[in-house]
Amino acid sequence: AKLKHDAVAGQAIFAANCATCHRVKDVGADIGPDLTFINKKFDREGLLDAIINPDGGIVFGYEPWIITTKEGDSYYGFLLADGEKTIVIKDISGKKHVINTSEVSSRKKQEKSLMPEPSSLALTEQNLADLTEYLISLP
Repeated sequence: AKLKHDAVAGQAIFAANCATCHRVKDVGADIGPDLTFINKKFDREGLLDAIINPDGGIVFGYEPWIITTKEGDSYYGFLLADGEKTIVIKDISGKKHVINTSEVSSRKKQEKSLMPEPSSLALTEQNLADLTEYLISLP
């Protein structure tokens, strides 16, 4: 948080590492939470902590689930709807699957976020400072 930061470099880091799941305005994918207004929710330190510790505070609606059918098919992703007759789950590619509840053999909410830890993406402390600056400075 105390490193010198560069929003332009952070935008490039977002495009290369985060936009595969997250969206800012019209850039990125609609898999994880939209980050367009993330600076209204977090200050710099809070945002940095959320990036470094993605399991620490999983956003409601973005808890990952594994749904297994009686046929042995497994679906991993976000539960969009859990109705009396059907379940809708969005997988990590963004595809929605509608499953009849009568076909479900098990469902298990996962404790780990789908978001990878920065170290698994080879992001440095400087990268994190720049990424945080980009997201915090969004208009």
